[in-house]
Amino acid sequence: MKLLAVDPSINSLGWAIFDDEKLVRSGVLLSSADDKRNPSLEDRMSTMIRRLDAVCQEEFLDTVIIEQPQSWGAYKSVASTHSGSLLILHIFVGALWAWGFTLGIGDRGAKLIKVHTWKGQIPKTLTYKRVVELYGGSPQKYDESDAIGLGTWYIQHGKE
Repeated sequence: MKLLAVDPSINSLGWAIFDDEKLVRSGVLLSSADDKRNPSLEDRMSTMIRRLDAVCQEEFLDTVIIEQPQSWGAYKSVASTHSGSLLILHIFVGALWAWGFTLGIGDRGAKLIKVHTWKGQIPKTLTYKRVVELYGGSPQKYDESDAIGLGTWYIQHGKE
């Protein structure tokens, strides 16, 4: 089974590819790394989807799992209910889910996983530490370690 795990956010996107339960590669895609102007939310989302598509160009994925945004109700993140960006993040996740269908995997392979289902309230720093202990290396950002953690959880607990 070839699996893509995605941890989306408004400004970056963590991704990890697993093949037969082994982490193959992972990374972070930034929405505007090569663009100094202030891009619109639509431009940021389409940029990240295009970049993710390029990452997966040669992959034959069986499953795409995407972390579903959770409403924190506090100023915990950019996508808190107070920031006004939570709706945009939900729209972006919907676009990613639809992108999964374009890979030809259909509804059998595009899945949304709620944060509290796979990691609960564990801080990103602890997820990062666990990923480093398990796989070694140094993920670029918490988004990357969350994508690796999400994929690991799915392989161990989430498969139907």
